[in-house]
Amino acid sequence: MVCLNHPDVNAVAVCAACGKPVCADCVMVIDDRKYCSRECYSRGSASALRAAQVLGSKRRSEHKSRAGKFLTFVIIIAAAVCAVCFYAKNRKIIDRKAEEGIKSIKAHTGRAVEEGRKAVPQNSRYKQNRENMVNHK
Repeated sequence: MVCLNHPDVNAVAVCAACGKPVCADCVMVIDDRKYCSRECYSRGSASALRAAQVLGSKRRSEHKSRAGKFLTFVIIIAAAVCAVCFYAKNRKIIDRKAEEGIKSIKAHTGRAVEEGRKAVPQNSRYKQNRENMVNHK
């Protein structure tokens, strides 16, 4: 590999910003990095600064995300504890209401089935065709 500015001289480094090969006379060492020009140094520094800003923003975002997940977890646990405490204090009332609800559902279900049977004619041609299709499978 030869120097971009001196084609007859071997390159000793590659610019940290643009990647061009440079010889010992052309290389600029700034902050332990090798550059081909001041312009590349400026671009490289600006790029490094922007990368640091992006990484810092990413870390802050990840921290907020973890904090939000932790807060959600704490709220769910608190709600579960409150539900258990409420149930423990009102167990008899809740169990009685649940039994009444189940009885009511069973009663309404039976009535709904009977009303459905009454609403659909038992000897309709449509019903016979559907039953024949099911039975022939």
